Amino acid sequence: MTAPYRTPAVGERVAGRYELGAHIDSGGMAEVWEATDHTLGRRVAVKILHAHLARDEAFVRRFRREAVNAARLQHPAIVSIYDALSYDGLEAIVMERIEGRTLRAVLDDHGKLPARDVVHMGRQIAEALAVAHRAGVIHRDIKPSNIMLCEDRRVRVTDFGIAKAGEDTDLTRTGTLLGTAKYLSPEQVLGNEVDDRSDLYGLGVVVFEALTGRPPFDEGNDYATAQARLLDDAPRLSQYRPDLPRTLDRLIAELLAEDPADRPDSAEELATRLAGIDIDREELAPGTPPDRTTIDLRPGSDQTDEHRLEPIGATRSTLSTGDGSGELVEQTGGARSPRLSAATMIVLALTASAVVIAAALLSRLGDPDPEVAGDETELTDGDSVSLTPVEEYGPPVMAIGQAVDPLGDDTENDDLAGLAIDGDGDTAWRTETYRNPGFSGVKPGVGYLVTLEDPSVITRVGIESPTIGWTAEIYVGDQPGQATAGWEHGPFPVSLSDSGGEVELDSVTGRYVLLWITFEGQSEADDPDQEEPENRFELAEIVIG
Repeated sequence: MTAPYRTPAVGERVAGRYELGAHIDSGGMAEVWEATDHTLGRRVAVKILHAHLARDEAFVRRFRREAVNAARLQHPAIVSIYDALSYDGLEAIVMERIEGRTLRAVLDDHGKLPARDVVHMGRQIAEALAVAHRAGVIHRDIKPSNIMLCEDRRVRVTDFGIAKAGEDTDLTRTGTLLGTAKYLSPEQVLGNEVDDRSDLYGLGVVVFEALTGRPPFDEGNDYATAQARLLDDAPRLSQYRPDLPRTLDRLIAELLAEDPADRPDSAEELATRLAGIDIDREELAPGTPPDRTTIDLRPGSDQTDEHRLEPIGATRSTLSTGDGSGELVEQTGGARSPRLSAATMIVLALTASAVVIAAALLSRLGDPDPEVAGDETELTDGDSVSLTPVEEYGPPVMAIGQAVDPLGDDTENDDLAGLAIDGDGDTAWRTETYRNPGFSGVKPGVGYLVTLEDPSVITRVGIESPTIGWTAEIYVGDQPGQATAGWEHGPFPVSLSDSGGEVELDSVTGRYVLLWITFEGQSEADDPDQEEPENRFELAEIVIG
């Protein structure tokens, strides 16, 4: 028989292994405790379910199942789950202990954040979602309290799959519904089946709020907020931030589309599109300067420097969290005519009226506190903190390979691009074919861009290619440049041979690597005796170390 639920105590060793330390926080589903894992000698976080959930056997079964599913996810932007346990009346999961703050806490302090940092943050979250979605895990509860801005300079997403544990459980009687009215997708509000695109909607809301200081729908109560996303169009980002690129405005509008079919097809697509947005270089509304603010990240600080030419760490892709300049303009978007059936409205009323928000299991995990924060970076007056990796790098891990043709028609056999990073030298990405050397004289070159999982130290780039008569250069940076312009490192000429080439780098750092090809020969596979040789470049593999 299961032991009755009880209150854990400081110093208790749960399951003979996890010694509970400070109580960090309490949310709608669980209490979060700092703990020491005496078996592996590391600090962890232990989430212990509240009594009304621990007594619900159906919920506990789903909770454990989703914890196991989430534990399979491995990505630098995902908080790792180590263990799930039932011990002497306690139901808990053990997770990676994160030093940092929730995005919710930072937004509460600062209102809104610098645009380039929000775009960078959104990309990292999208990449984490892409990994989860490929594994069949939908988060279902993307919101600021589930996003950590960490002391180890990473953005981390918590509670993958946990919201699914609450499905088919009558939590409304206890005043709890998983998800919040401000961040729920329209299909969640209606109780419809959700897929990956529901997470993209939630991320769109988070990015909108981080850029403007307010979510797109906030009508003062949960029912009205949930109803508004079904009756009204989401406001455009440009209504509040005309100083931001129009490409970003259009992307956020797609993410906030009521119909999932109108949103981006995947988190991977979203990450790629966010990586391609350059806040400083892209088209702005007439007469609006780009956002160049940065802030002090320390808890309780509201200091904003609006006069710096560059945010802190601008030569790297930083996530210095901050408040942009200027007041928000009033929303001018008009409501659509109601188009819901009476039955749908009844479902909406029953669903939305029950939306009393559960704090995330890890909603405030890691907020700096002298009693629990441990080894934190000590700051002095005027210091700010960059949250993306600057000094601590892991080995390069290639995440995305894509063809780039900025000086042509923007396409170079894009569907084959992944073949150059698949580890198989028998497959290849190749450019289009050209009748004359040098890309028919219409452009100076084309590129192949590799996006690494994280900024890394790069010492070597190797190229495997059957093409002869080609020349190339390597460029490295924390943001992709425009063709060969705007890169932090390069050009580095590639040493060529018949089967490829390589370049040794002096430990440069970056997240993006561009192979820029200026092709003057022909593919070895083509017949050299034909009257009009077809010129193209083939890239069997690119290796970054």
